[in-house]
Amino acid sequence: MRLRTLLLVGGFTTATLTQAQNIAINTTGAAPAASAMLDITSTDRGVLIPRMTAAQRTAIASPATGLLVFQTDASTPIPANQFWYYDGTLWTPLFSSRIGWSIWGNAGTTAGTNFIGTTDAQDFVVKTGGSAAANERIRVLSTGPVILNRATGATGDVFSVYANGTGGLSSPGDYAINGYTNTGAGLYGEAGNAGGLAVVSVNAATTGTSNSLWSEAASPNGRAVVGISNTSNAVIPNGTNAIGVQGQVNGTLAATGQSIGVLGITNATMTTGDAIGVWGETGSSAGTGIVGLTTNSTAAGTTDGVYGEARGGLGNGVYGNATYTGTGSVQPQGVLGRANHANGFGLVARNQNTGGTGSISVGNNEAGNYLVAGSGSAATGTGTGGFFYYTTAGAGQGIIIQDIVGAQWNVGYWTGTQYRKIVGNGTVNTVVNDTEGNRVVLTCPEAPEALFQDYGTGQLVNGTARVDLDPNLVKNILVDKEHPLKVFIQPEGDCKGTYVTNKSATGFDVHELGGGTSDIPFSWSIVATRGDETITSDEGQVRHASYRQRWGAAPPIMDRRSMLVPQEDGTPRMPATPIQGARGK
Repeated sequence: MRLRTLLLVGGFTTATLTQAQNIAINTTGAAPAASAMLDITSTDRGVLIPRMTAAQRTAIASPATGLLVFQTDASTPIPANQFWYYDGTLWTPLFSSRIGWSIWGNAGTTAGTNFIGTTDAQDFVVKTGGSAAANERIRVLSTGPVILNRATGATGDVFSVYANGTGGLSSPGDYAINGYTNTGAGLYGEAGNAGGLAVVSVNAATTGTSNSLWSEAASPNGRAVVGISNTSNAVIPNGTNAIGVQGQVNGTLAATGQSIGVLGITNATMTTGDAIGVWGETGSSAGTGIVGLTTNSTAAGTTDGVYGEARGGLGNGVYGNATYTGTGSVQPQGVLGRANHANGFGLVARNQNTGGTGSISVGNNEAGNYLVAGSGSAATGTGTGGFFYYTTAGAGQGIIIQDIVGAQWNVGYWTGTQYRKIVGNGTVNTVVNDTEGNRVVLTCPEAPEALFQDYGTGQLVNGTARVDLDPNLVKNILVDKEHPLKVFIQPEGDCKGTYVTNKSATGFDVHELGGGTSDIPFSWSIVATRGDETITSDEGQVRHASYRQRWGAAPPIMDRRSMLVPQEDGTPRMPATPIQGARGK
C-alpha cells in the first residue's frame, strides 16, 4: 500500500511518502531507505529537536529510553545549549566538544573544574596497542600516586617508573628515568623539609658490581658530580651539618673486601697536567677541604681516615693547601687528620723510596728543608721549625724519639709526679770550637736527683759575713731537714779558715774559724733540691710536680712493633680494579 500526500506548510512544499512502516520526507519524491523508519533528505535544511529548559526536561513524565532533547540553560557543571538523552535511568548529556575531550584539542576549559579522570574510587589507566594488561603504560591510582609500566608502585612513592628487570608489565628499556638538557638541569630534585632528601639513589643488588648513582660528563671541562649545600646562603646553626657530598658504605667486610665511601679516579693516560681524583675546597675561615674519619671501635684492623699514594716522580700522596690571605684570628688547615681509636693515626705519611722523607711540613711559605739521605719528617718554619703539643692532663710526653737499637728519648715527659724536659740515654752536651776551629763537645754533669745551683762572692768583715740568696732562686728550691742546703766556701785571702751557720732557704752566714777577725773576700757555691712546681692552664687544669726523688724511675720503652702501622709489606692499598659499568647511549 502506498500513500502520497501533498502538504503546503509555511509557504514551501514537502513531499511525504508512506510505504509499509517507514516514512520519507523530501522534495524529490524518493522512497525512504529500507532500513530507516524515518528518512529525511535535504540540502538546505536540518532537523530541529525539541528545545526546553532543565526544569521542563525533568518534568517530562515517564521519559522513554533514548528520548532526546536540547536543553537551553545550564545544569552545573554542564553548560547551556547541550543535547541530553534519557538512558533508561538518568538524563545524561550527549557528548560534544564542550563537555568531552576531543582528539583535536579543547577550548573553553576551566582548570579545577574540567578534568580527565574518574569520579569514583577507581584508578585511571592509559594503554596503547590494545586492552591487554601488558599494554598498560600509565596508571594514576585513586589515592594519587602515578606509576609507569606497572599496576602497583612502591609504598611511599608519589611517582614510580619501572624499567627492564624490575617487574614491569613490559620491557620498554634499561633506564627507568633519563634527563636531557643542553643548558638547564637534566634531573632536578628539591626537598623543602629540613630533614628531606632532594634525590635518593638506591641499588638493591646484593652481589656483583652495582652502582647506586652513576654520573658522567662528556665535556673535558665538565663535572660528573657537583654537591653544593646551603645554596640559600643561610646561617648554618650550631650542632648541624651542611654536606655537599657524602659517601657511605654499610655492612661488614670479608677478609679481602674493600669498603670505599667515595672513590675518585683519574684516567691512567693523564701523564701531564693536573689530574685530581678528589678535590676538596672550602671558603670558610675555619673550614676543611677534605675530612677523612675512621670510626672502627675494635682493636684490630688498619683503618685510614685519608690514604694518599703518589707513584709519579713529583706526585703528592696527599696535598693540603691553606691559602687564606685575609686578616683575623682564623686557623686554615691544609690537611687535618683525626683518629677516634686508641691505636689509630690521625695522619700517616710514608715514603717507600730509598732516601725519601715521610712528610715535609713547611710554614710561612718557606722553602722546605729535608735531608738528602731521607728522614721521617722534615719541618721548616720562620721562628719555629716544629711545634708539638699534647692535651692530656695526666702522664704523657710531647715527643718520643727512638733509634733502631732500642734507645729512647722523651721530650716534655710528664710522669704524673715529675716533669722532665728530656729523658733518655746518653748525656746532655753542647758543641763549641776548640783553638784550631774544630767542633768539640762539652758534657753536662748529671746527678741522681733534681738540683739547682748558684754561685757568688762575699766579703768577711771582722771575720763574719751574711749571704742572701737570689729571691728567684729561693722561690724555686726546697730546703728542709730532709733536703738541706749545701754550701761550699772558698776563702780568697789569709785567714784561719771558715765555716757556715744559719743555713736556710733564703741564705747563710760565714764565720772565720777560731774567732778570727779577718777582712778577706771569698767565693761560694750552693746546691739545693729543686722545689715543687704547680702549673695551671688557661682552662683551669692544674698540674703539680715534685722533684724530691732520688734515682727516679726511667720512662718505659715504647714498643713500636705493637703499633698498627699501615702496609708494613709495602703493598699499595688501592682498589683492585676501577669501577666498571660506564654507560653510553
